[in-house]
Amino acid sequence: MSVSPDGHLRIFTIYSHPLDLPDAEYVVRGFTITAAGPLPEAEVLIAQTLDEARGLIPWEADTCILPGPDDPPAIVESWL
Repeated sequence: MSVSPDGHLRIFTIYSHPLDLPDAEYVVRGFTITAAGPLPEAEVLIAQTLDEARGLIPWEADTCILPGPDDPPAIVESWL
């Protein structure tokens, strides 16, 4: 499980062709989970393949969560 320096849970979501970056094959975005809700991290990582995108996720994020029926179609998977 990935934890921020201040002790908050971090989650990383892999997207395929998200609306804001439709030309990107895969985009990895990190979020810090706080009591106020998820806060997006500034850095956005772009990859050409799903395996490359997974390789950009910190090693301590070792639990994969598949998207639910209400998630946007661009979400491939999330890691925490």
